[in-house]
Amino acid sequence: MKTTTARIAETYALLDRAKCDRMETAERVAFVRGMQPLRKIAEEFEQTRRDAIKRLRPEGFDKAEKLIADFNAMPAEERGVAVASAEMQAALKANAEYVAAVNDCIADEAEREVESPQGTVSEETFGRLMESNPEWTLGQAMLVRDILCNQED
Repeated sequence: MKTTTARIAETYALLDRAKCDRMETAERVAFVRGMQPLRKIAEEFEQTRRDAIKRLRPEGFDKAEKLIADFNAMPAEERGVAVASAEMQAALKANAEYVAAVNDCIADEAEREVESPQGTVSEETFGRLMESNPEWTLGQAMLVRDILCNQED
C-alpha cells in the first residue's frame, strides 16, 4: 500500500510514544518489526524538516520567538491586550511567515509516496495496542491500523 512520508512520520511518532502493557511479548516484537521500516523514513523526514527550520530561520527571529513564548505563557485574560500591540503583531506575522516557509519547503517531501509495511500486525494485536492506549483518538487509531495492519478501508 502506498502512503506519504508525512503519514509514516506521524505514525512512527505516535507508536514511539505508545504503551504496550496489554500486549504479549510476541506482539511487541511484531510492532517493533513493523516500526523498523517506518523509523528510517520518519528520521529522514525529520532531518529534512530540521534542515529547513535552520536554513529558513529569519535573522533576528529570537526576539519574536521570545515574545510569542511569553504570550503563550500569559493567562487568557491578558492575551487580548498583548495581542493588540504592534510588537506582538509583528512577531506573530514573522512567526506565521516562517512556519509557512518551512511548510512550503518540506511539502514535496511530506507528500512523497512511499510503500508502507505489508500487514505486519494482526487485528488482535492491534486491538491490544488500542487497549493499552485508551487516550488515542479514533483518527490516531485509524492511522496506525492503516499503516501497520494494511487494512485501509
